[in-house]
Parts: sequence; C-alpha cells; structure tokens
Amino acid sequence: MGAENDQHSRPTGPVYTWRVRLSARDRLSPRLIEHLGEYHVVAEPGGTTLLTGEVPDLSAAYGLVMTLRDCAVQPLSLHMDRNGDEEGGKR
Repeated sequence: MGAENDQHSRPTGPVYTWRVRLSARDRLSPRLIEHLGEYHVVAEPGGTTLLTGEVPDLSAAYGLVMTLRDCAVQPLSLHMDRNGDEEGGKR
C-alpha cells in the first residue's frame, strides 16, 4: 500500500517554477533587501527598483507583492514567465 500512495503523491506532469520581474516605485531598505534574499535587487535611475528572481508557484509571487505592500513599497509592474523542465522540473 505504501508504494501506491507514493505514486499518487508525486506530480505526474511537468513541474514549473516562475521567473519574476517586478518594478517598484521606491528604493528598498537594506533590511527589506536582506529579507528578500532570494531576489536580485537593482536600484534603477529615477528612484525605482527592479527585483528579479524565481518563485515556486503563483502564491509565492502573490506573497512577494503582499510583503512589499506591507512595507509600503508600491509595485509598478509585475511580469512572470513560466520556467519548467518537461522531465520533472528544476528546483
């Protein structure tokens, strides 16, 4: 019975991650940048900030936007591309 349960708990299709590119109106504090450690953060001309990185799913992207909102950082744009490996995914 254990082997049957293992087969049902594994994803059967491709596993995807998402590349995220988020532009924010404000500069981010060093403390927030440290908190967002998995993202590459670049201060752009004109006072905006660009965050790029990878998230495991759409709820993680939503969590990023909510974290920025909670820190009073206003997102200007959010672009996401699905990134996956047809043979089971890269993580």
